[in-house]
Amino acid sequence: VKEQNPTLSLATIYKNIILMQENNILVEVPIVNKKSKYEIRKSKHIHYICLNCASIEDYEISFDEQVSSLNLPHKEGFEVTDTQINLYGYCSKCH
Repeated sequence: VKEQNPTLSLATIYKNIILMQENNILVEVPIVNKKSKYEIRKSKHIHYICLNCASIEDYEISFDEQVSSLNLPHKEGFEVTDTQINLYGYCSKCH
């Protein structure tokens, strides 16, 4: 980005990331012991995240069915507005 827009500041980039998150355009994907990555919000899916190389693989699932099959307890007075499932381990290259 810096090569195409040399006057673009890091603060502007971070402000835009926050704005896009607030408007449900971007989703933060936290990586253990590394910087988070961001992706465009798309259909519900799970992430397989490598603890070594930080690669992220998306896996499409029937999200509502899969999550409801976990039989999670209902928390009185708590409304779930979003979910994200991240599975951490080692990819085939790092295993």
